[in-house]
Amino acid sequence: MFALVEIWLVASFLVAWGGVVAAVVRDAHARVDNPSAARAAALLAVVLPVVGGALWLCLRPAETRLDRRERRLVISAYALDEPRSVPAPAPAPAVPEPQQAAA
Repeated sequence: MFALVEIWLVASFLVAWGGVVAAVVRDAHARVDNPSAARAAALLAVVLPVVGGALWLCLRPAETRLDRRERRLVISAYALDEPRSVPAPAPAPAVPEPQQAAA
């Protein structure tokens, strides 16, 4: 009975480990341009079973490559829409102080 539980626990651990490795590899390829960095992240997940995946979550870039590309395109589109030089607004005329009547 205990042998069956042990086999079940080991099999569950191996499946979870494989899932973490697959998730890290997929996420690394989506976020990193350098293939060596993606391989290093995968190696980290393989060598350190659960800690490697958690470490990748802490060290990974904030944006995916697609998000970065989209952000750059939006910024360049806004830069094209803006006029090159905007004249400064004319200063407001000075308002004279009201004079007090002699009482």
